[in-house]
Amino acid sequence: MNFVGISSLVIVAFFAGGNAAWKPFSPEETLFTYTRCMEDNAKGDLALAKKWMAWKLEADQKSACYAKCVLVGLELFDESSKTFKGDHIVEQYQKYKSYTSQDEAGVKKFQQAVQALGTIDSANCLKVLQKYGPVHAQFTDVQRNVYFGKKEITDKIYNSDYTVKKRDETMFRFCERSNFKDGSEELCTLRKTGITTNNNHLDCLFRGLRYLDRNGNINPDEIKRDLHFINVKDKDAAVDNALNNCKVKEATKATDYNDCLWKDPNLKDIMMPVFDYREVRSESYRYFIENTDPYDVAKVKEKVKKYDKDAGC
Repeated sequence: MNFVGISSLVIVAFFAGGNAAWKPFSPEETLFTYTRCMEDNAKGDLALAKKWMAWKLEADQKSACYAKCVLVGLELFDESSKTFKGDHIVEQYQKYKSYTSQDEAGVKKFQQAVQALGTIDSANCLKVLQKYGPVHAQFTDVQRNVYFGKKEITDKIYNSDYTVKKRDETMFRFCERSNFKDGSEELCTLRKTGITTNNNHLDCLFRGLRYLDRNGNINPDEIKRDLHFINVKDKDAAVDNALNNCKVKEATKATDYNDCLWKDPNLKDIMMPVFDYREVRSESYRYFIENTDPYDVAKVKEKVKKYDKDAGC
């Protein structure tokens, strides 16, 4: 249920818009899920996180909640109905099967095993892991093959897919490379002000930051989380107000929300430090797993200067 060699895991960051039919998870999405669940449940305990990286799940509270978090994130467990879901496992496998030697028969057995778990009477972390644990133990290798738990699989994707986000590349620079010419006035203005009319870029960025979820819905909690990380904890209501009063068109959703945040009188002075720190952290999804240092605005600015230079600005 976890992954090996996460530090070398590559990221494919193709984010499509709209409420379309279900789409297989990319390596970027699974990596984000794994690391965010580690961040939330290991809470600075690197030794424990390393156990999860080694696919070791013990029956303790933190490990159980990590496991449940990943299952929910990969849509293998629906918390509201307390039901295990294997509906899309084969579809997930088929999307990337050319990158793995995994046979489909094994995937179907894994799917059947997940489906057979059915509904449980409680979504308690320990109850979820107790139920899923035997399936995890039996199909660990299949899970790693299907949900990008092997470096050799992700390396192949990294080397062959033009949409691959490079190792140690920030989400901001990835989206910028796809939508602007380095050194262009438009890009440099964006990096100085946070404002652009390029909706393709902002859609890529908002999805990459999880400000928009997989279905294209705004996620206020993720924005507030980023404010909290720069020690701004009294603006939650301002975020809600800015988003709730934002006039949004489907075709320009990301641009509209971005404008509403950056131009709000209660938020305009903090959005740049929010974005700067998130850019630094997006360079490695393991940032908070390995880095326990408090927010340091001077260090963040030094890092951002390097990103600006890389952008030709």
